[in-house]
Amino acid sequence: MSDNSLAEAISAYIAKRWEARLEKLEKDFDKTRKTMVEGSVELAEFNISCETELQREAQKYEPNAWLTDAAGRAKQISMVTHALKYTHTDAKGSSVLASVDEPVEHAGKWLSSASLSEPAVDVVGNAAALDVAGLLQLQDSHGKTLVSYISENTVTSLASFANSPEQVQTWLEGFKLALVDVGLSSHKLAKQIYFPVDNGEYHLLGPLFSSSVAHAVHQKIIDKRFSDEAKAAREARKSQTYWHRPTEDFFNLAVQKFGGTKPQNVSQLNTQRKGQIFLFPAMPPRWKSQSKPPASTLAFIRSFERSAAQTLRFLVRYLKNRVNATSTVSIRDMRAQLVDQLIDCFVQQAALIQMREDWSGWSDSASLTNSEKYWLDPHNPDEQFQQNRELGDWQKDIASLFARWLNRKLRKGGLNVDDGEFSEWHSLMDGKLRELERDIGGWA
Repeated sequence: MSDNSLAEAISAYIAKRWEARLEKLEKDFDKTRKTMVEGSVELAEFNISCETELQREAQKYEPNAWLTDAAGRAKQISMVTHALKYTHTDAKGSSVLASVDEPVEHAGKWLSSASLSEPAVDVVGNAAALDVAGLLQLQDSHGKTLVSYISENTVTSLASFANSPEQVQTWLEGFKLALVDVGLSSHKLAKQIYFPVDNGEYHLLGPLFSSSVAHAVHQKIIDKRFSDEAKAAREARKSQTYWHRPTEDFFNLAVQKFGGTKPQNVSQLNTQRKGQIFLFPAMPPRWKSQSKPPASTLAFIRSFERSAAQTLRFLVRYLKNRVNATSTVSIRDMRAQLVDQLIDCFVQQAALIQMREDWSGWSDSASLTNSEKYWLDPHNPDEQFQQNRELGDWQKDIASLFARWLNRKLRKGGLNVDDGEFSEWHSLMDGKLRELERDIGGWA
């Protein structure tokens, strides 16, 4: 693998740093010149001093000189994946750069830094030395970073800028100080767990926040929310047109801020995220009843009664208040309307079961009469079942089921009903079922 592309990237990076520095110097010089008289001796002397300072600054940005300075400042920063300052911004202990060379057993089961194939490397330390971090994160044409080469003691990309092999080695040792703390330490403001081991001793564990994982999650959410592709998908959904990418939403997210008004005091990646970390809800799950077909006639009746309870109570109360009243058209019409609502509710409760084609055949193991099976399980794949369903007169049995139920409920409410009412309810339900059977071809 050639390092020429990385050496070129290093040269371009230093040149860009010089351009930024030169631009700032020129602005400062121009600001001072405006305070001086055009053509004066003072202005001429100032221009000479400016040229001298530019030459002096340009020498600092010669690759050899700049790399020497950067290697000396590398100890002021740390390249990390787990940063201590997310626990407390004033904590002074060690952070960690975790690298996984071998597959981790739990990587596919739980979200951790081991789940990331290329975890983002964060930077903590002196913000004035972040330009060194930018250097270390430069990549070659294969996507491999300078910090990766340095950790492997491979310095070919730096050799072209050095005056001697000894200087390259000095740079290498200096840059390595950004990869690991010389002495690992905790701090009173850090999280600490004293874990007991043998002989009355203990390990001091220091849980650290994975900035790399937080950054990967943040980027994923931002992409799903604000990328051009995501915006186009939402526009397509809004206009009800096809789009090759589905919309993806994240509900009940919370945002935690780190660093307050100075996110740079925490880490470089924290600065890029403007101090934000997305938090997913960790609430216990809410109970949700599992949808399943009725195991028995009683199970169906109970589910129907829950949906029809309000209408049934109103019907019982309405009829009880008019027991001794003279039968009029308005009373008969209201009674017919309420009974019709109960019939509709009965049929709709069955429809919720009938429409579930993925349940087809479920009635084979249910405690139902044959007529109830023909009614509630119209998609049963058994050929003999379908023949019996077509030839049978099961609607009468279902109408009787409803009529008996309604009479029983009216009697329980204190009303005196008999075979006459039974025949009335039976006729209405039977007619409804046969009408549905004709209209929707076997779904009643």
